[in-house]
Amino acid sequence: MKTDRLAFVPVVGLVPFPTSGDMLPTSLVAATLLDYTGSRTFLAWVATGDMKLFLGIDGGQSATKSILADASGQVLGAGSGGPAIHLKDGATREHARRALHEAIHQALGQAGLSDATEIACAFLGFSGVAGPEAPAAKTYCEVVQEQFAVRSIFIDHDARTALAGAIPSMTGVIAIAGTGSIAFAMNASGASARAGGWGYLLGDPGSAYEIGRQALAAVALAHDGAGPPTLLSSVLLQALHVHDPADITQVVYRDASPKLRIADVSPMVAAAAASGDKVAKGIFDEAGRGLGRMACTAIRKLTPLPSLTFSGVGGVFESGELLWKPYREFVVTEWSRAQVVAPEHPPLLGALILAFQKSGLDTSQGWRERVRRSYDSVVLRAP
Repeated sequence: MKTDRLAFVPVVGLVPFPTSGDMLPTSLVAATLLDYTGSRTFLAWVATGDMKLFLGIDGGQSATKSILADASGQVLGAGSGGPAIHLKDGATREHARRALHEAIHQALGQAGLSDATEIACAFLGFSGVAGPEAPAAKTYCEVVQEQFAVRSIFIDHDARTALAGAIPSMTGVIAIAGTGSIAFAMNASGASARAGGWGYLLGDPGSAYEIGRQALAAVALAHDGAGPPTLLSSVLLQALHVHDPADITQVVYRDASPKLRIADVSPMVAAAAASGDKVAKGIFDEAGRGLGRMACTAIRKLTPLPSLTFSGVGGVFESGELLWKPYREFVVTEWSRAQVVAPEHPPLLGALILAFQKSGLDTSQGWRERVRRSYDSVVLRAP
């Protein structure tokens, strides 16, 4: 390979050459490079000095995720840090600081940028944040701006970013079923309402935690002879690495984070339900109905009513029709004209959409399609 005609310049990163229809970032200079076999083409993004960056953050109870894009919608990097937790003291503030640093540092690093790089606008969606003016919201914004150069920063609870991703028109209702659960609705005039989100101690119907708790309770009842036999007994004992149901309490109550340990068994409950176990199937039926009830409750709080478009996001919805079917059936029983749809985009892209909207930039269908293609590419490249 000849190098006498090549000019070597600092680049901010390498990404696969855009496919037909993708727009090149206007704030970057692109240089085409071939690998040594000449078989692949990349773009070397060279910073021109006026590149504007936009950051989206999805802070859930399992992880804090980040996404970084330029003004054209080209996704440059993504990252992940520790989970969002209830902020109550200096130790939990430090936990939030580390989680956000890890997530944002990874996204900047994947783009080939330093932590000192200026970010034009960031939108943060966090579980446990009651609203933009809540004390927790101010703390999250502070710990971001203490560590990174963010010019404008906005924050709200993660249900808003989930709705922005799932239903970009932002009129309808979203049910979130992750470690916890909540429903959030918004109408065309921008009024919003929520239901659920009370936390695992007060009730999170349809959440991974509640599914895991009910499954472990079913195993305990079966062991006592007070409940029906269930495949969950063998499945969950194996998952918890114990041989006797009586030892479950030792595993759960001694765990440093029992909420997450209980939520972690939710996929095993889904597998048992898919195998035909009636107890596990009943747990998922109840979960779907509980999420449907929350979503319908949220939408009834609004006048005028929003679009009767319902969607769902979160790890529990990834169990497929086990959850979607009872969720959909409950909703259409309450609202016969309702449309229950799969989410258009994940909550993380919803956060990025809101960051662009707060800056007055385009978030049309074509823009969202370009962002999604580059996002999928970045996620595939992530270590």
